[in-house]
Amino acid sequence: MLSSVLFGIATVGVANAFFNNYWVPTLYFKDPINGTFTKVPNGGLLVYYENRGNDAPINGGKGLVAPPPGFRMLSGNAAKRSQVYPVGEGSQGELAERALIGMCLRYTTTNPDYSYYGFPTTDCEAGLNARLQMPSCWDGVNLWLPGSAHVSYLSGLDNGECDAAHPVTLVHLFYEVTQDLSSFSSRWVPQGHPWPFVYSNSDPTGWGWHGDFFNGWDVPVLQNAIDHCDNFTDPDADGGLASACPYLNVSDPTVSDACTIYKVEVTQPLGINGPLAALPGCNPLQYGPCDATLYPYGSIHALPQHGAGLHYRGDDYDDGCFCHPDINHSSIDHHGPRRQWHVCRVLHRFGHGADPLWLYGDSLHDDESSVRYDM
Repeated sequence: MLSSVLFGIATVGVANAFFNNYWVPTLYFKDPINGTFTKVPNGGLLVYYENRGNDAPINGGKGLVAPPPGFRMLSGNAAKRSQVYPVGEGSQGELAERALIGMCLRYTTTNPDYSYYGFPTTDCEAGLNARLQMPSCWDGVNLWLPGSAHVSYLSGLDNGECDAAHPVTLVHLFYEVTQDLSSFSSRWVPQGHPWPFVYSNSDPTGWGWHGDFFNGWDVPVLQNAIDHCDNFTDPDADGGLASACPYLNVSDPTVSDACTIYKVEVTQPLGINGPLAALPGCNPLQYGPCDATLYPYGSIHALPQHGAGLHYRGDDYDDGCFCHPDINHSSIDHHGPRRQWHVCRVLHRFGHGADPLWLYGDSLHDDESSVRYDM
């Protein structure tokens, strides 16, 4: 998930004192012809550590603080599906929405770049630059509170002051991922056609874009880097090269690339690249505008969706999963009682009457019988 850790703009390796975890949802292309999902290539997650806010020394402040051991936070809301606050209103809710603004890059054409909320409405020929500002104000006590209530945004989002309930100003984190939409341009005609890209957290709106941060830094190392490596007279430091900071022992890229993850839990038998009959975890697309219902992996799965919302329409179905009652899985019925189903089944629509695939445990096999459900 992580491409590099940046101080400013660039890096030449990975700091050995760095064991953080970052997470953002994966972007998928939903084929308008057959409904399958394919992972969109991207340039990796870039994470910038920035000296921002009134407490930053460059602004005449007392200094910024490194997150403590075990600290974690998130920005954005995986369930969000629409805008709520007027832009510039200034509340924490509005700042959380403004933290999601991205850029549709078109500089390889004669079309101008433009910023967007949610998703763009056109192709982004030079890339979809999804961005995320993290909260920078901490209550100074809690390593985590539900909903990230232990943190808040700077009054100006990436500058300004902290509120009284969160008086400790942390180093500011900024995420960006550039997605290669152009690799699907031959399979999608933007004019007059719905936006075909969705996030893996069942989000076809883009408003559910979000990011997680789990602190794994050697905190004294990061604190020294924050305090002593913001040197604008050094062209390397000003350019963001982590190797310009003597407190960071930066590995050669060939060494860091050889690192091994010793334990990996594989929970998606089909892989994640696609084409897939359903999103990983069988997440159903939920269009809003109300917040989506989030389901743990392997618990409550997708049901047929049509238009703006999750509902049913006779025997006409799209992607969906139905799960085994023996493992306490139940489906959701917005038009009637809760129902339970036999096995976790991935339905894919290639026309009526197509045999579905079953996805259960580590096996993938064709179903020899037909599927019926009535809601």
